[in-house]
Amino acid sequence: LVATRKSAGAEEGARIARELRTLAPGVPVAECWIAPASLEPVHPGGGGPPPAAGDAVLAVAALADPRPFAENLRERGLAVELASFPDHHPFDAAEAAALLRRAGGRPLVMTHKDAVKLREILPPAVDAWVLRQTVRFTSGEEALLRALDAAVDGALR
Repeated sequence: LVATRKSAGAEEGARIARELRTLAPGVPVAECWIAPASLEPVHPGGGGPPPAAGDAVLAVAALADPRPFAENLRERGLAVELASFPDHHPFDAAEAAALLRRAGGRPLVMTHKDAVKLREILPPAVDAWVLRQTVRFTSGEEALLRALDAAVDGALR
């Protein structure tokens, strides 16, 4: 079992993992969370240095719950104004222009899924970034890797 903390804090995540261990004794439980990894330019080869701690950004997110995304940016030390849209929002050129006006010269930082949509309608010279994220384990990583290895070995036979 893998318990991921999308928006729960560390204490809540640990409580859920304990509950899973109680409900499924003997079944390995891994606990992980999504952490900010790096900022990469939206347009390949574009951009100067990425926003750094203390910089103000306009965060763009079309997610069911954009709060964890904004929190990941704040953990990097960025001053975040959040421009949120409904999950899977199909951006158009007028919305891209409105985001640039709202940013007022600040860099745009967005999720990967939103960058895929906005990359085509934002000018290449725009200071726009994608927040890459990574999975960090707080417990059970080794058990999960062993289970995955066993599953792959079994599938190859």
